[in-house]
Amino acid sequence: MQKIGKIAVAILLFVITSYCAFADVYISQVYYDPILTESGGEAIELYNSGNSSISLQNYSIKTESAEKDIILWNFSIAANSYFLIADLGWSKSKDNVSWVDADYEETMNMYNTDSGIALVDNFGKIIDAVGWGNKSLIDAGLYQGEPANGVNVGNVLMRKNITGDNSKDFEQSLPVLRNSNSTINLFNLEANSSYNLNITVEILNSAPKILKLDILDENSFTSGIQIYPEAGKNKSVEVQLTTFDQDGAEDLDYAEILFIGKTVQQITTAKNKNLDSTKAVFIGNIELEYFLEPKDYEMQIRVYDKDKNFAEQSSSIGYQSLAAFTFDSNEFDLSSKANSSSMLYGDLEVNTKNKPTLQNIGNVAVYFGMQNKGFSGIDEIQFSIDHGDFINFNSNIGINDKIIGPQQNAAVDLMLKTSENISKGLYSGEITMYAFAK
Repeated sequence: MQKIGKIAVAILLFVITSYCAFADVYISQVYYDPILTESGGEAIELYNSGNSSISLQNYSIKTESAEKDIILWNFSIAANSYFLIADLGWSKSKDNVSWVDADYEETMNMYNTDSGIALVDNFGKIIDAVGWGNKSLIDAGLYQGEPANGVNVGNVLMRKNITGDNSKDFEQSLPVLRNSNSTINLFNLEANSSYNLNITVEILNSAPKILKLDILDENSFTSGIQIYPEAGKNKSVEVQLTTFDQDGAEDLDYAEILFIGKTVQQITTAKNKNLDSTKAVFIGNIELEYFLEPKDYEMQIRVYDKDKNFAEQSSSIGYQSLAAFTFDSNEFDLSSKANSSSMLYGDLEVNTKNKPTLQNIGNVAVYFGMQNKGFSGIDEIQFSIDHGDFINFNSNIGINDKIIGPQQNAAVDLMLKTSENISKGLYSGEITMYAFAK
């Protein structure tokens, strides 16, 4: 019984994984990630490898969005011919106006990652399927064997083989989309005769190039471009591009700098100067807020010519950490008596007289310590942050663990205890405050 059971399972698995191996109609090309638009820019190409026409009536395309995302109501596909299904609006929205029109347009919904599609006949049987990405994230029935690798935007999954395993059958390729009027068969193509063609190509415009990207690196001990913040104010960073255009420096038009920080900052800069007949320099400045989180940030750069052709380059900027703070004053007055305690209360308002306020003007959260640099006649000196617990710092550095974040203010309270033997008069001393990064 066990042996019979194993044989039955093996046969079942063969039937499930081989539903495309002997089919005449199969998926030959999938364009699921167009450049210009996801609405009207997607396409699926079918091919009939058989010797007779096949009816596609009530065939459907299954996707992760719907069991019948597309229904082919009354079509057929001729022998050794193609049939192009495209998203509604393909004739106007396709990435390349020279591409063929679709045999049928209908709204379709294909995902760009970890997804797949299946061609289903009028009895609900899956005829062919192709998936791309992580198979654990793809619905059952939308791939064969192992899914193919995903493609870059603007490329297609092109069938190169028929084994029943998507990872072996499909490769990333430039689109070569075909409809029922196309006659080129890329599979089993045999040359029965030859004919020489004379082709003349006119190059109308050459795209520009980015030869060099220059940003001043402020930390040569760390790899990559590193920038230090400026306490309490934005940091202006100059970006200089050396560019090239085979059509001449005069064809170079403008540059765009896109800095992706807490928000997206886009700078458009005109040409600074021509270096020679084919090279030019563009200079732009991005502004980095002082409180921007210290980490690596992405920057994207494009240089355009007058025909809107462009060159693109990505780079990253490492924004360094900065612990910094400021007081609303560096001098405070306090009246007291012998053998008594005196208080100086702070607040959260900058520039209020004799009410100490500190402000975090760095880009990391900090806590604070104080050190007494010398008060004669003072028995004890303490401080607190935001009216919390008092910390003694008469002989050693006192540390308060209250955390103050970037752009935040904090009130500083001071308490002094005088000795009973202190004489009447004016006393002064110095207190040093330290900030420690969290």
